[in-house]
Formats: sequence, C-alpha cells, structure tokens
Amino acid sequence: MTSHLTVTAFCGMRAGAKPAYCAAASDLGQHFAAHGITLIFGAGQAGVMGALADAALAGGGRVVGVVPEFIKQTEELHPRVTEMVTVPDMQERKRYMLDNADALCVLSGGLGTLDELFAVVTLRQLQQHDKPIILLNTSAYWDPLLALLDALLAERFIHETHAELLTVVQQPEDVIPAMLAELACSRKEAVPF
Repeated sequence: MTSHLTVTAFCGMRAGAKPAYCAAASDLGQHFAAHGITLIFGAGQAGVMGALADAALAGGGRVVGVVPEFIKQTEELHPRVTEMVTVPDMQERKRYMLDNADALCVLSGGLGTLDELFAVVTLRQLQQHDKPIILLNTSAYWDPLLALLDALLAERFIHETHAELLTVVQQPEDVIPAMLAELACSRKEAVPF
C-alpha cells in the first residue's frame, strides 16, 4: 500500500470514441484505491472522469472533486465523492489541484485536459514545482501530441531536456510505478528554458 499520497488526474468529461479510454480510467481508479492513493479530479460524473472516480470509490478510495463555482450551475457533478471543494474559477481549480497533489496524471480528454496539461508542464519547466507528470497514452491517444512536441524540438522551440518534464506510459498499471520512481529521485538539474 502506498499511503498518504495524493494524485491529481486531468481527464475528459466525455467518454471518447473508444471504450478503452473509460476502461483505462476505471483500471487506474482501482489501482489508486488499492494503493491507498487519494484522487483529486475535476468533480464530473460522466466520461473518463466519472469512470476514474467511480472505480476509485468502489475500491474504497478517497476521492476529492474540485469545481469552480460557475460549473456547479451547468454540469452534473459526481454525487458520491468523499469531499467536494468549490473554488472561484478555473485558474484557482488548477492551482488547488497542483498544490494539493504529490503527482499528476493526465488521461484522455479534450481542450480542458490540454489546458491543464500544458499549465502544469510549463510551471514545471519554470521550476515552480517538480512533481511527476505522468501521461497515460491509452490506445495511442496522445501520439499526435507527442509528435507535435518532437516537431517543436526539431524546430528548436523547446530544449531536448523537456522530455524530462513528462513521463509517458501506455498502461494504467504503469502509472503508479512511474510516479513512485520519479518521487524517489528529483531532477538534479533545472531544465533550460
């Protein structure tokens, strides 16, 4: 059991085109619960987000939803979370989710998930945190993004050490070992801008 660790997960409120996206989220939620890891997520009950939270709760895990005030009026929130935290806006939601986590995991999702991913990666580059960021690449979902990052590197808009800011795994069972490996040893040098 990996006690006293908290992981923030960024993911979509839609299920996506492939059943594998929600299946992977469900598997990951089970792993979090089995290891005693607290899940922080975006509070939704649908899609990848809901599958992740449902599985963590079903396994007896602690699940914290974080919701901006305006979203409470427009979206269906998960009714069974352990704790629901209300924040003023999206910026505060991202700040809370980063500040209160030991590590971050990014699953399949849309524009909001991309926004959250790039926010935490950029802050890590700027040395505002050094928390592991694990990208779960279910069914090669993130391959186009990884190709874009390779293109940015080829065009010299990012440094080759930026690969150290993000750890890519293919299977839900690989998330926790990757996270623990990074937590066990922090980066020795700052990543250049």
